[in-house]
Amino acid sequence: MTDRPTLEDLDAAPDDGPWCCTGNAEDCALCTDPNPNYPWICPGHPRTVANERIVGEAAQAQKAAASLYTVDGTAVDTITLPPKWIVIDGDRSPLVKIHLEEGTLEFGPEYTPDEAGRRFWDAVRDLLPSQMVRTLGRLPAETINQHLAAARTAEKRVRELEAEVAAARDLHTPIRHMGQAWCAECSVRRRTGPRTQEWVAFVPHPCATVRALGGAE
Repeated sequence: MTDRPTLEDLDAAPDDGPWCCTGNAEDCALCTDPNPNYPWICPGHPRTVANERIVGEAAQAQKAAASLYTVDGTAVDTITLPPKWIVIDGDRSPLVKIHLEEGTLEFGPEYTPDEAGRRFWDAVRDLLPSQMVRTLGRLPAETINQHLAAARTAEKRVRELEAEVAAARDLHTPIRHMGQAWCAECSVRRRTGPRTQEWVAFVPHPCATVRALGGAE
């Protein structure tokens, strides 16, 4: 029978560890050795005012860093957790419900593999950045898109103005009377009988309106 110490002989009081850290030298603000000896145990440090300040500043910095995440090199305060499921909608009801945590699929009454696949890849395509965004970056691409939208609006307005000018020209057409061209819209006539008219005022063609629109036709 081996001579072993009894439980009463053992000092079962737990060791609180060093005051400056949890005992790991790699996490200790006062252990400045970049390559501590295995098993990387903090040897403990004197609890002075200067050391307490160092430990306190390190704890605050660690707390602040814990609330920040880096996404594509940019620090953000929070990260949106992934959803628990993904739904591929049909025309009247969901086609498929994908439970991400369980890894199971729930098929709807309108489910067909082709339709679900088509709708899934259409949604993925809509989320992908355009070729212009991938080439130039998001900000330049957005600026270009704004200019293109403004150009399309201006082009639409030009077509509307061209139609308005054509309508005005159709009103101010020339008519022949007494061997001269007069403006049919600006000249004034009055009816004197079933088939006769009397000219009251003659306005030569091209009239002022046609000239303002850019000359005679």
